[in-house]
Amino acid sequence: MADRKTVKKEQYANEIIIQSPMGGEITPEQVIAKLPAGVDCVFIRVDQNKLWWIRGDETGHVDIWE
Repeated sequence: MADRKTVKKEQYANEIIIQSPMGGEITPEQVIAKLPAGVDCVFIRVDQNKLWWIRGDETGHVDIWE
């Protein structure tokens, strides 16, 4: 399994734009706005247009281009 590293939002906020192969773009700020409080980990699947999150034992997802 690959090492996971924590990235501070401020470090890349102006440099990252996520593009969907189905069309549409989303920024880190827009991703963060879709997350519930206290999220431990985030996965983005642009091929499924899904933003998956983990908070303790709880998991969930939302459509990132709703």
